Amino acid sequence: MFPPITDMPRRVTPSPSPPYGFTISSVPDGAYVASVVNGSPADNAGLKQGMVLAQLNGLSLKGLAVATIDQVLAAADGVVTVSVIGGATLRIVRMPAMAATPAQVTPYVEPVRPGPEDRF
Repeated sequence: MFPPITDMPRRVTPSPSPPYGFTISSVPDGAYVASVVNGSPADNAGLKQGMVLAQLNGLSLKGLAVATIDQVLAAADGVVTVSVIGGATLRIVRMPAMAATPAQVTPYVEPVRPGPEDRF
């Protein structure tokens, strides 16, 4: 029998938007900000872990998959305007290239069931 979900190992689920400095996961109302890199454009604009993005450059994110949102971010011209559920609107300017160290990112984690590689 598997242990309760709270006792299971956790795995980081990357959905990076490195030029902007944040990662997301899809939620029904938009995009959940899973992590923000310290000192990144997103951090400097005031984006915080736990916020839910409703719009990106006027496009509703409701019901979109992470891959689709990442494509929208990749196609942006370098400046994105995000509307956060709760009323805030933030303008984030893309940086040319950014490499984050694991210590700079607060990861989003999700429970996973042990796989064959986890057996003793």
